[in-house]
Amino acid sequence: MPIRPTGTRVFTKSRLVTFLVAGICYLFVSLVMSCGRISSEQDIPASESTITSSMEAHWLADGAARVAAFKELNHLRYDAMDTILKDADIALRNDSVYSVVLKPQVAPSGDAHDYLSLAKYFWRNPDTPDGLPYIRRDGYVNPEVETVQDYRLLRQMLREVYRLGLAFQVTGNETYAAKASDRLYEWFVNPETKMNPHFHWGSLRKGNTHGSRTGILDMYPIYRVIQIMPHLQKSPSYSPQLHDALIDWFSLYWQWLSTSSLAAQESKGVNNHGTYYDVQVIPIARFLNKHDVAKEIATHALSIRINRQIKANGWQHHETSRPTSWFYSVFNLQ
Repeated sequence: MPIRPTGTRVFTKSRLVTFLVAGICYLFVSLVMSCGRISSEQDIPASESTITSSMEAHWLADGAARVAAFKELNHLRYDAMDTILKDADIALRNDSVYSVVLKPQVAPSGDAHDYLSLAKYFWRNPDTPDGLPYIRRDGYVNPEVETVQDYRLLRQMLREVYRLGLAFQVTGNETYAAKASDRLYEWFVNPETKMNPHFHWGSLRKGNTHGSRTGILDMYPIYRVIQIMPHLQKSPSYSPQLHDALIDWFSLYWQWLSTSSLAAQESKGVNNHGTYYDVQVIPIARFLNKHDVAKEIATHALSIRINRQIKANGWQHHETSRPTSWFYSVFNLQ
């Protein structure tokens, strides 16, 4: 498989050349006009000529600054394109299977299709023979979380679909859209590999009979995928059948979010958990054409998220009380 498939690109060399020629023409005309004005200074009194010269010098300096800014913008454009395509090419070459059914241990339900992740800040209880129930040590990640890979695979899938979709958006290369569509089908649709539409066993604390509300946070990067879907829909690889199947999956997930006690608890989170609950449900609502609901949640967030979580001096008191306060303060602002 080629490292960088060929295809139509939005930012073509011809367009960049056009931008450069336009910029050069702009500078040329500007300089001609400046010379004309400067040559007429002999007819202007000395005081006015001094003022005019000062203005012309400032104008020329401003023009040079604009050229420099244009060059910098051009470099940034190339750098951004390079990063987008490098990330997408890595995802394109990755033939690993992403599925919840691959984990060596299943959720307490016994269904391999049920998503399972372990609470990362919970450790064996030193005061009980079997170490149960696990106890919280905030800020200290229990390496046992890596024994269940559903979280890693979910996040990797969401990240790669977004990167592939972004590459398709800026290049029009169908290969990227095909891979992104395959990933979506693999995780959400394929009967053999799909995830059931709930997080009932997310962030499980060993010794408990169900997951915890914090497990819902595992899904928050879905907003990036939903943002890129309108562009994927332009591809024949993203079929109407795939779109309808995704609508069905997220409709069931929305129903679970609307009825689950875990989701109700997470929606009332006073720190980054509440913030990222909204970050997740607003784009899902829009994807399901629940635009009024999305608007209501976003409007409500102004008071229950921003006003309550951030003090006048910028202090996020629910985050600064934690051992990893800097990380969570930045994470909440993102």
